[in-house]
Amino acid sequence: FPCVKVFTTLNSPIEDVCEYLAQEPHMPEYNDLVVAYRDLEDINPHSKITWSQCPQILFIKPRDFVTYCHHRWRRDGTQIVVSQACSHDDAPGNDVESDDKACRAYSLRGANFISRDPTDPSNKTRMAILAHANPGGGVPPWALKTALNAIAPIEPFKLFQRIDDKVQVFRETREPHPADRADFVHSTHGRSSRPAGLSQLGYACFWPKGGGKIGPGAQPTDYRTDNVSMQGEIRDEKSYSVRNEEVSHAIES
Repeated sequence: FPCVKVFTTLNSPIEDVCEYLAQEPHMPEYNDLVVAYRDLEDINPHSKITWSQCPQILFIKPRDFVTYCHHRWRRDGTQIVVSQACSHDDAPGNDVESDDKACRAYSLRGANFISRDPTDPSNKTRMAILAHANPGGGVPPWALKTALNAIAPIEPFKLFQRIDDKVQVFRETREPHPADRADFVHSTHGRSSRPAGLSQLGYACFWPKGGGKIGPGAQPTDYRTDNVSMQGEIRDEKSYSVRNEEVSHAIES
């Protein structure tokens, strides 16, 4: 199944990027691949199970997803959101192509890293996305490859451009922030009160009041050597498995 890895630099501080993405009403401004969504269950302050639906993409009919989402913070201020396909009694899946009901697809595993850009940490943000999905419904390989080749060079970068533009508008129009933003990840009993979350194809998860655990920090140079941070590319399932261990560790922690 396809695995997509992309990254970008956003022209806004990480505090503003995270605050913007954590607000649920902003989702339609940057992501038109999620047309319906709801929380199914809050597991704990930093994890939840969500349901979402995407529109028809080329000749692939609408799909729905049930996805476990989890967020945490590094001590250097990096936000990590990981996801994994799951099931839930409140949203049973339909595995058959139908005009009446969306077919179940699977956001198998994914990871989002939002960190300070090492070249300008006060004013810019580095964002990296890893997404691995199964469209379900018995889509033949040739059709899946055709759809992927059509949307992969466009959709991730359209998402990044919209986020970049909308965060800058958000910064200009919102009221001044009362909090001290110098200490970005403020800890209360090992958790951050900073807003977190975002929406991607396959899930929409938001924690506007925070709650993520705070883990060990990493230096900016560590991010450059991370598998997710090098360049935008499409990777196959074999290369994706290199990343499974780190995503699993983030979920379990």
